[in-house]
Amino acid sequence: MVGAYNDWKRRYEHGWGLAWFLAAALMERFHTSHGLRAVVLQREGMGYYGIGLQLVSCSVRRETAELGRLTMSGDVENWATGSPGDHGLKLTARAKNEPVPSLVREAIAHLGLTPVPRTSHMDCRHHRRGSSAVLVFQLAARLALRYDHRVYIDNDYVAMRSGRKLDPKADQKESPGYTLFRTGGRAVVLANDGRVLQPQGAASLWHRFMSGETEEDLDAWLEAELGLTGPLASLDGAGTYTAQLHNHRYAAWCSARAAGRGLAGSTNTAIRNALERSDLPSALSGPSSSWPSTPDGFDETHQHWCEQILGALLQAGISKATFGRAAKIVAIYLKTRVVCGGGVDGPLRQFAHPPIDRVLLQALAKETSFSKSHRSLWRHTNWTELNAESYAKIIQSLRNEGLERGGFWRVEKWWTGDTG
Repeated sequence: MVGAYNDWKRRYEHGWGLAWFLAAALMERFHTSHGLRAVVLQREGMGYYGIGLQLVSCSVRRETAELGRLTMSGDVENWATGSPGDHGLKLTARAKNEPVPSLVREAIAHLGLTPVPRTSHMDCRHHRRGSSAVLVFQLAARLALRYDHRVYIDNDYVAMRSGRKLDPKADQKESPGYTLFRTGGRAVVLANDGRVLQPQGAASLWHRFMSGETEEDLDAWLEAELGLTGPLASLDGAGTYTAQLHNHRYAAWCSARAAGRGLAGSTNTAIRNALERSDLPSALSGPSSSWPSTPDGFDETHQHWCEQILGALLQAGISKATFGRAAKIVAIYLKTRVVCGGGVDGPLRQFAHPPIDRVLLQALAKETSFSKSHRSLWRHTNWTELNAESYAKIIQSLRNEGLERGGFWRVEKWWTGDTG
């Protein structure tokens, strides 16, 4: 797990990956003996909200006790002696330069965890079968650290949850929970004892591990089941440096340069990170036959990509990020990889939205052949302030003027400069 975290840290220096690493380190030490469980949290309206730490109900403890939380960035909250919202132990900034063993030791001390539980849990289910739950969480954590562009929890990404509805064999007295991994339309569900609940018929991962397979073998199986083995897998430094990855990195840089101008707090790295946390790069790494094939289908998928990117920018502290900025990131990325990238001449190349900015809109507004209402709309639009609704209105106005015919990219004949 240290290796997976260090690979993540080399890309992003510090931030949300710390929470996953600490959660895995705490589960490894305290699940079997103390009943400590890590649960990915969601808050309505916010999505991913960090990782909760619980002491599960068992033969000794009648009810689950909320111990605390690892915040989205990795600070440690102790809810037993502190209060929600008081981050308590602030590790985020320190993690950039400090070695991980000291961070783990401080997290353990701050949460008040003792080397030996005050009451023996020898007869509890988590003691008898706890190693499988640790294995399952570590699989989740490694996927989170490797495929961070899908890990922000919104029911469509690699996710972890607790519950028992999917598992009729679950011990109702001491619910083992289950772990759900989901990306796009594909899902894998594991019971915390390692049984594979979905897809049906697959062998228990715990039995495979105990029969001699390595954690790397199980990682590879999960990645294949979830379709996570494309070229972007090498984003974490593993695998070869492919031409497709080279293409992705250049397109991400172009997007950052175009959309980040004047955006307080943004950097090329921050925008690339937000882009990689969306489904867009992995979608383009798949076969072109799976790309959106109609304008309506593209509009729906485009909004999803933009919302993912906008959410990641806001979570990174770039408070003035807007839907219009996210849309330009998407447009430049598609323009670089698909529209101008060559090699693909399909529907997406024809109806992908052009980059919307001041230079384009002002040039269009000067063309008297277009309707007065559209020219007025374009003239008075500030693309950096567009929300989803106003952006859709701009796109529809361009279509109403016939500017999508022959390829939406043709509208850029009015784009005459590199500022806007």
